[in-house]
Amino acid sequence: MVGSTFSLGGIAHGSGRRSASRLYASCGVIAAGLCAAAVHFATAAEAASGGGCRGTAVASCISYSGSQTALVADLYVNELLEGDRTDPSRCSAVLEIVMDTNFGKRSVFGGPFPLTTKGRQGPVTASVLSLPPTRGSAFTRLHIYTCEGRFHHRQDSETVHFP
Repeated sequence: MVGSTFSLGGIAHGSGRRSASRLYASCGVIAAGLCAAAVHFATAAEAASGGGCRGTAVASCISYSGSQTALVADLYVNELLEGDRTDPSRCSAVLEIVMDTNFGKRSVFGGPFPLTTKGRQGPVTASVLSLPPTRGSAFTRLHIYTCEGRFHHRQDSETVHFP
């Protein structure tokens, strides 16, 4: 058998060295193609657009975490009254993630969070199904309450669009 090869456990053997090297080269090309396809799909699965914050004294924010397949909402207290005193018209807030997906509309709530110190409050997360794939959009709705517990106003973040 001149120039013949046979396979034993995935390793090519035989007298035809050209055939064996072609086999390894073909396997390398196939493996590279599979890796490229896997990277392409992993990247596409995490794609999202939009999101961000809106507001000055208190900012409502939203983002999408592709690695956790979750929406993440939080708020930032950027301004207090002179002397770092709490503004009596805004003492606490409830975060609501408002989602509109191919499976319908739903909301997830978190809080109440105090608005008494500068900085970040939250986060509140909402899972996004990866199987079957969920596509849609979402935003954070911030419900702000006075120190007496009365509703003061609401503020929506930017909108994030996810796979």
